[in-house]
Amino acid sequence: MTLKGLRFLALARLKITPDVFFDLTLAETIALLQGEADREVFTARQTRRIAGLLRNAHFAKPVDEMDFMPLPGDEEIKAARPKFAPIPPKVMLEMMSSAFGVPLKKLNN
Repeated sequence: MTLKGLRFLALARLKITPDVFFDLTLAETIALLQGEADREVFTARQTRRIAGLLRNAHFAKPVDEMDFMPLPGDEEIKAARPKFAPIPPKVMLEMMSSAFGVPLKKLNN
């Protein structure tokens, strides 16, 4: 990328004035632009999570949010996920009640 292109990105995306831009070093400018890009991906992931929840609430067959709306970096997240079988609801309720110290009999009353 040329210096002119970098300046345009910094001024347009970061909304900084030219005098502030020229006080930044090249490394600072690149770090600011990378932070802005990371923030955009984070916002897109939040939107995807809500869209996935809404979609799965209305369809019988649930879809993973990463398959519903793929984004950059999803492959690394999928690879880092633990692989285990889903826990049945009754077992999950028993685990949660014991973790919170609430006997299951109290929940049934």
